[in-house]
Order: sequence, then structure tokens, then C-alpha cells
Amino acid sequence: MNGHKTTSEWKFLKEIDPLEFDPGLLSEYLESFSSDTKKIALLEELNEHYRHVENPAERISMMEMIGQGLIFYDESDFEEGEAD
Repeated sequence: MNGHKTTSEWKFLKEIDPLEFDPGLLSEYLESFSSDTKKIALLEELNEHYRHVENPAERISMMEMIGQGLIFYDESDFEEGEAD
């Protein structure tokens, strides 16, 4: 997200307001991938963040699109010879 490219995917992601997770807890968030106990704690925090989201259903829908690969690219997003 810190790059300077402006692909359609990047633009779509920038439209989604980030949740206010604590950057100081990054290692704990990453540990939740391998611990069911930590996942539960993280889900509780996630639910708390969603209480402050104006339209949670819309945000969830946008997040689901990312997970399902439903973001499409426009050929104009790439310069000639550039493809990842």
C-alpha cells in the first residue's frame, strides 16, 4: 500500500477505511495464525472495531471480494512490459 502504483486493485483497497488495530500488537496478531486461543482474542477485538464501522455490511462485502479474487484489472493499469 505504500507504493506509488495506482492499479485498480490498489485504488479499490484504498477505498476501504482501515480498522484501528494497535501496531504495537503486530506480533500478537501474527501469532493468532497459529493459535486458536489467540484467534479468539483477536476476533473479540475485531468485533469491537466493527462496532465503530458506519456500514459494516458494506465493508465485509468489500473484504469478501478481495478474498474471492473478484477485483479485476484494467489493461491500462500496467505500463508496457510490466506484468506481475
